[in-house]
Amino acid sequence: MLFDIEANEVAQDVMDNWGWFVFLGVLMIMAGTAAIGHPGLATVLTVGVLGWLLVFAGFVQGFASFFAKSWGGFFFEIIVAILYVMAGFAIINNPAMTSVWVTAIVALAFVAGGTVRVFESIAMAGNDLPAWGWVLLAGLTGVFVGVAIFSRWPDSSAGAVGLLVGIALLVNGISGVFLGVGAGIAHHRLKKAAGG
Repeated sequence: MLFDIEANEVAQDVMDNWGWFVFLGVLMIMAGTAAIGHPGLATVLTVGVLGWLLVFAGFVQGFASFFAKSWGGFFFEIIVAILYVMAGFAIINNPAMTSVWVTAIVALAFVAGGTVRVFESIAMAGNDLPAWGWVLLAGLTGVFVGVAIFSRWPDSSAGAVGLLVGIALLVNGISGVFLGVGAGIAHHRLKKAAGG
């Protein structure tokens, strides 16, 4: 089964780490609010990070190519490394064109990620895990946002990436906080019931 969750194990992990869920949720809320307030800047930063990640990946791939000499993959690894670096610098040098394509990819990622969260929430609900409704809301929001981007693409590209990344961060942050708070309450109740 795709989401074969061992309820007791997952619930215990969530309860043991409830503070991290709250902390990371608050960080995502702050980042999401900043991105929503400045969507153009958030788009440029998102695209810039993507470009630099590709450049970094290209250098790592190039370094790794020296370990592929024995199986004859050296030249293929070097070609891939060069393509990564070229793609990264192309993105960095032309963020406007990149944002058009990144917008389509982000829309697809929101639809896919939202769908996964919907299925996760169904599995959580079936195992009586706390805050499954918030995870469902985050998933449905992701699907909605992805479809909304596609409906206005490519015109939606100028600030869409930043705005939508902000919305996703905000909703996921809120769901993380509620999941953490719910797990923290359950953790303290169990601890109290056990006499500790």
